[in-house]
Amino acid sequence: MGVDERPQEDDPGRSDTLLVMTIDTESREASIVSVPRDTRVRVKGLGWDKVNHAFSVGGVALTRQTTENFLGIPMDYYAKINLESFGRIVDAIGGVTIDVEKRMQYEDTWDHYVIDLKPGVQRLDGRTALQYVRYRDEEGDIGRISRQQKFIKAVLAEVSSPAIILKAPSIIREVFASLDTDMPIGLMMGLARKLKDGLSGGFKPHMVEGLPYYINDISYWVPDIMKTRQMVAEMQGVPFDGNVRAAAQRAADEYRQGFPANAHLDDGTYYSGMDQAGKKPGPKAPVAPTTKPVVPAVKTQPPTTPAKPAVTPPVKPTTPAKPTSALPSRMAAELVNASGQAEAGDKIAGIMQSRGFEVVGLETAGTAVRTTVVTSYTQHPSVISKLTNLPFRYVLNISEDPSREIPVRVLIGQDNGA
Repeated sequence: MGVDERPQEDDPGRSDTLLVMTIDTESREASIVSVPRDTRVRVKGLGWDKVNHAFSVGGVALTRQTTENFLGIPMDYYAKINLESFGRIVDAIGGVTIDVEKRMQYEDTWDHYVIDLKPGVQRLDGRTALQYVRYRDEEGDIGRISRQQKFIKAVLAEVSSPAIILKAPSIIREVFASLDTDMPIGLMMGLARKLKDGLSGGFKPHMVEGLPYYINDISYWVPDIMKTRQMVAEMQGVPFDGNVRAAAQRAADEYRQGFPANAHLDDGTYYSGMDQAGKKPGPKAPVAPTTKPVVPAVKTQPPTTPAKPAVTPPVKPTTPAKPTSALPSRMAAELVNASGQAEAGDKIAGIMQSRGFEVVGLETAGTAVRTTVVTSYTQHPSVISKLTNLPFRYVLNISEDPSREIPVRVLIGQDNGA
């Protein structure tokens, strides 16, 4: 677990990153599953809450227990690293080569750190590597997990290279000094030697599947329990049948029973609690992305995440993790420009194409409208995930209609901000 500890602020911090690794010493293969920090799970003493809150209340022990109960497997060992130690280990390796996929720049005044990375292949030291793995934008926690897994692969490539042998003693000293772990040193070194060849080719990355939901105006990642348990079983080489499937079904039923009726899918709108007059506001179109993460204008408490997660979605609140729609035959979108802005149509068409949609039409409406509306005529997760947190202002409307050949329609309004 990667932890953002703040002893100087009398704050135990939270588990900023949560990874579970399984190792097959015979095949010399490893798999890693990333658990989004906003994942809604049952936490002892807190009830249903975000998984990263377990560390704030009960440290490593409660985080371990919570994760074991959620995934349905025991954890043999744990390893905890904080932000400062992460940077020291990267520096001990001599840095890591990463292809930074885009401009990453913002200042987080709440957490007091600045991220400033330019795109392209470059050598990251401990300070800049930390910026890369912590960066969060409109893709939310899902985009950050993807970058973290990419970074882990790059680290494994570094430590598997022949040139690392001369640095091995100093690296080992730094790792042991920086990690809080209950794994014996001898076992750790033995596993490292045994897995060296296998890990040089990377590892099998996984992520807890689910949907982004708002519950009482707080964003959560709602996991698909059955798919998650099946993924864990496959990582361990265990058939997903018999007692294993039955236990997963019981966990899924319990989760469904504890799911509140007022939960709603994060559809790209933003809810801020109370407005200045003390009245409950209605939904607002999402704020256009900037170089800084989107946060509420008024903070009543330190946010555990930016206001909006990104996603891989489908379904209805009563059965949040079970998609009901068939995959459309075409991943296509039709656009209607009703903004009165000639350039907006081309800009948003380009955005939709970058998200993997075939733009089959771009019409210009005779009458302008104010609000941009993205309508999905399917609830299939492969479509919804592409439509969540698009980088322009819009409201997402999900309206199941299997008869529609084109599954997505974008009505571009004056508020699009593209």
